Amino acid sequence: MSAHPAIKTIVKGICFYSSQIRHHTELNPAFEIELIFPHYEQPHSSNFNQRAYDETLTVLSNKLI
Repeated sequence: MSAHPAIKTIVKGICFYSSQIRHHTELNPAFEIELIFPHYEQPHSSNFNQRAYDETLTVLSNKLI
């Protein structure tokens, strides 16, 4: 997506946390990103992993500082 010419016109992205973000922490956006995370994550399925959620928050927090 970053190679797309329209990307030059994007100033900011506002993103709501999705569990799939943990698979893409190596990506570096070409514009400012505001990530919105829930105050807590309520397990909604048997494959919910609180530790993985917390680790993702730490990785992203360190990357965005």
